[in-house]
Amino acid sequence: MNNLEFNDPKYKLIALYYGISAIIGLGLITYQLFTNPFHILVFILYVLIYIQLVFMLFGALQYWDKRQTGLKILFWISLSLIPAFYTPLIAYIPKITSGLFIYFETGFGANGAGFDVFVFYNTTLRIFNEQFWRIGINLIEFFIFLRFLNLAKAQNISLSPFRR
Repeated sequence: MNNLEFNDPKYKLIALYYGISAIIGLGLITYQLFTNPFHILVFILYVLIYIQLVFMLFGALQYWDKRQTGLKILFWISLSLIPAFYTPLIAYIPKITSGLFIYFETGFGANGAGFDVFVFYNTTLRIFNEQFWRIGINLIEFFIFLRFLNLAKAQNISLSPFRR
């Protein structure tokens, strides 16, 4: 193992998880891009999600080869997939991989809590959303994020995207 590699006994499983998720997401977003009516805002959002999926696929390939670059990319991707929120103005629910969301919501005198389970791609990003507030976390991505953090800490690897 050289200084640009890391050690993870489950590296193939994690690389497959993110790689398959990225390929399915790229296929679905490409299909949606060509079958839905064209709107410039939707197109911009699709391009941003597409870029994230390409980075995820690249990170999965690097992770498969046990390169620190893959660990860093998937660390930051997993971090971006943890939070979910609804506000009356905007909603963001990242469902690129699989997940178990635990959430709390409130709106017009009603409060509640719940969970949402999903498998693979179904990301939601809306502007001018419903009239309630919801915040949640993806527990699966949260624990994968902690795994990446612990791997990096145990092997003295900087997860900063700008340092080696």
